Amino acid sequence: MLRSLLALAALTAALPAAAQIVPFYTFGEPPKQTALSASAVIIGGPRYDGSDRYRVFAAPSIDARFANGWFGSIVQGVGYNFSRDPDWDLGLRVGGLLPRKAEDEIAGLDDIPLRAVAGAFANLRVGPQLQLRSALRYGSGLSRDGLTLDLGANYHLGEWLGVFWNTEASLQWANREHLQSYFGVNAAQSVQTGLPVFEPSSGWREYRLGIGGFRPITRQWSAFGSFSAIRFGSAIDDSPIMRSKGATQLLLGLTYRF
Repeated sequence: MLRSLLALAALTAALPAAAQIVPFYTFGEPPKQTALSASAVIIGGPRYDGSDRYRVFAAPSIDARFANGWFGSIVQGVGYNFSRDPDWDLGLRVGGLLPRKAEDEIAGLDDIPLRAVAGAFANLRVGPQLQLRSALRYGSGLSRDGLTLDLGANYHLGEWLGVFWNTEASLQWANREHLQSYFGVNAAQSVQTGLPVFEPSSGWREYRLGIGGFRPITRQWSAFGSFSAIRFGSAIDDSPIMRSKGATQLLLGLTYRF
């Protein structure tokens, strides 16, 4: 146990600004023995949520899973899965949310640094192909009091051309504090930027549809990728920082299993 916790602490200290790109826990049940992997990922998406300008950046990922239920991942955070049932995942974790730098079209708003968020996850496998997913996270935003709830479903489509395909649908609810930090404009910010005051209420932040694939190359190497289409929710439709009501996100990567 001590060795596992020390490894998890090392992973946490190494977390870059790319932490927790995905909201859901996707590791499944704990492995029979320690499983380690390293990935290189290229991500393309909007410069900030609501922007009509895009950026591409590369990030490393290190994943560690332990038979006792602990896990550590740059993408999924550090936490514990209580379940030993292959049909259930139930646990707690701490991860990160990407920072937002106020520049260009949102210059004058506040920078939001990388935030550590704590939360819980629960997944249920319904048959061999369908999994229902949920994730609750707290600690986002300027005052670290933002709360988000993600609900989703993942469906395995099977193998085609050597690639194992899946599709996913999800939606995200957020409290007022989270939405105000990332999409709101208060009175002081309005004076600074010239944007109208906008103070959203709690509500749906986004809806997402995606497709992904995984292809083994050798026993140790594999390639993966995903494409998502995003529609931002009604709670932030009238935000003056919204340059686009939707967005797309592309992720490509290679993984090496030790």
